[in-house]
Amino acid sequence: MSEQPSDDTKCYMCGRKLPETSDPTDPAFDGYCDQDCADGKTGVNTVSQLARLYGFDGDVQDSSKYLKKRLFKDTTCGACFSVHKDLCGVSVSGYVEGLDVECPVHNFTFPFHIDDFRAAVQVCDTEANEIWTEAEAEL
Repeated sequence: MSEQPSDDTKCYMCGRKLPETSDPTDPAFDGYCDQDCADGKTGVNTVSQLARLYGFDGDVQDSSKYLKKRLFKDTTCGACFSVHKDLCGVSVSGYVEGLDVECPVHNFTFPFHIDDFRAAVQVCDTEANEIWTEAEAEL
């Protein structure tokens, strides 16, 4: 299960402000601004939008820097985040300090679903920790 955004006034998928509702059949009741977001038909379209879904509320030009720091600190492996303007997307990978081993890179082209990105961050953390554990066992 993916981590829900800390701001429950914003759409879980796109980060737009949620309409107020008490109707359990309304997508906003479950954290989505409309049915398209609830169905996963829309997705993350920009780095700044991704950063907002991770709690960023600063200047757009600082979005990438924020994500690099946030993902590094929020994972045990210190996940690496990169923006690929030529590919219109981003990537995330694990990091194993002190070892000359590259972790698999998980690439995303805009638009993508936030759940897929969050799952990849978790996978990166697991992969890096497994590599570290295996290397430690060989010592």
